Amino acid sequence: FYNVRIEDDRGCVSNEDTTLVASPCNDTLNLKLFLQGYYTGSSTMTPVLFNEGVGSSTTITDSIDVQLRDAVSPYSLIDTKRVLLQTNGETQAIFNDQTGSYYIVVTHRNGLQTWSAAPVSFAGSLIQYDFSTAATMAYGDNQFEVEPGIWALYSGDLNQDENIDLLDASILEVDI
Repeated sequence: FYNVRIEDDRGCVSNEDTTLVASPCNDTLNLKLFLQGYYTGSSTMTPVLFNEGVGSSTTITDSIDVQLRDAVSPYSLIDTKRVLLQTNGETQAIFNDQTGSYYIVVTHRNGLQTWSAAPVSFAGSLIQYDFSTAATMAYGDNQFEVEPGIWALYSGDLNQDENIDLLDASILEVDI
C-alpha cells in the first residue's frame, strides 16, 4: 500500500492511496512442428484457414492447442493455450510463469495428440522445442517423415478417438 503525491506543471497537487501489484512473469514457448496432411514440401504447410475462407492471412496454417502436463503420473493438465500455427511450422505459446519440467502436448482438430518425448525444463523465460527435427522428439517416436530429415505430427484422426482407422475414413467419405 502506497501514498503517491502527484504535482503537475501548474502546481496542482494530488495525493492518492494506491496498491501496486507486481505482474507475474510469463514463459514463452517457441514451438516448431508440421502437420502431415498440410505439409507441401520445403518446410512449408498449406494456409488452411485462408483456403477455408477464414481470415485473410496466407501465412497461417491452422490453430492448435498446446498443453503443459505434469512430468509425473497422472500427468495433470497445468495449462493450455490455443495458438496459430504458421505455414513455416512456427508458433509461440505464452504461459503464466512455470517452474519445473513439463510434457508439451499438441492437439489439432484432425491430428493425433502428440507429446514431447520427455519433460521439458521451464527454468528460463524462453523455451524452444522443435518436433520437426527427428521422430524421437515425440513420445514413442510418434511422427511421420514428410521429407528427408523433416518430421510431422500424424493427421487423419477426424473423430478424435486417438486412432487413425476406418472410422475416420467414413467421416471423410461423408464430407467428400
